[in-house]
Amino acid sequence: MRFEVGQSFALTQVDSLLGDGATVLDGGADVTYVSAPGELAIIVASGYRPDGSGVRSADDLVLREPFPAGVEFASAITAFARLPDGLLCLGPVRPGSLERQGGRLREVGLWFDNPLSYELLDRVRPTSPAPEPPSLGWLDLLPDDPLGAMEQFAAGWFPGTEPSREVSIVSPALGRFHRTPGNCGSVFLYPSSRTDHDRADGLVAFGQESDGVFQLLFEAAGVNPAVYYEGLGDGLVAEREPLHGFLLLFVLARAALDGPYDGLAFADAHQVRRLVEPLRRVPLRPLRWPGPRTHTYVGPGLVVQAGPTEDGSEVFEVYAGASHPAFLRPLRHLDLAWEVFNG
Repeated sequence: MRFEVGQSFALTQVDSLLGDGATVLDGGADVTYVSAPGELAIIVASGYRPDGSGVRSADDLVLREPFPAGVEFASAITAFARLPDGLLCLGPVRPGSLERQGGRLREVGLWFDNPLSYELLDRVRPTSPAPEPPSLGWLDLLPDDPLGAMEQFAAGWFPGTEPSREVSIVSPALGRFHRTPGNCGSVFLYPSSRTDHDRADGLVAFGQESDGVFQLLFEAAGVNPAVYYEGLGDGLVAEREPLHGFLLLFVLARAALDGPYDGLAFADAHQVRRLVEPLRRVPLRPLRWPGPRTHTYVGPGLVVQAGPTEDGSEVFEVYAGASHPAFLRPLRHLDLAWEVFNG
């Protein structure tokens, strides 16, 4: 390999990184490309930019448009960070995803061949000082008022997001859910215009998993009806909490599974106990999805869901979502085998 991870270069060496004949291309304020036959150097500005180009985690970086003509992601690619005092080599990267819209390249995700050390990550993607975490005051409303808790949590987790004006004629509780800010993620609940209440069994279909694995149903009668899954097992599978508690747990699951900053790991019971020890367990019964007995825990800026996997083994599936990557940092010392980790 021509470059070593951690190798430093002067800012004036950009033109000569790939030798004579290389072309320097402008990718906007935060990205510079240096292109040579069969090679590409990507220089991203250091810093924390959740909506821009830059290093996202120890495993990956993201590039967003503009993409100048002449940039070929099929080349051998090396990533660098631009620091105030020079360039720092981050090592070779490979394309992971390309997002296009209307035929135009909008975003490219790149994976490091070798994950960055946390020391190096903190130099090129500093996340300190951490912002004030969302309040956990909504826990005080439980177990009596899960809908109020849902609204308070969502307002703190998705600040500045315009809530929907959706009103559900079928269920006032669903109307309150749809007026909370944020996105539904990997499982989504139908707006009232799509709610199916014409089933022969009298149940109301109000949501589904994004790949169509299961559908969510509730009983038409009652203020706080029972909730069922269709497709999660044989026949209908009843959720443990009725609709009001389910909607709160659903919003919390959305935060844990869909980020915006997240982690996924498989752990044993001892590792899970260490993980959740400093957190507060949400005082509701466990969800039946994504695992058959998924408990929810919260801490400053953090939502964690953990439960045994479906195969009945001693392995636990752990999801951690944070409102800012700094709130994932305390999980680093647990030494979990993270499949995904943005902290």
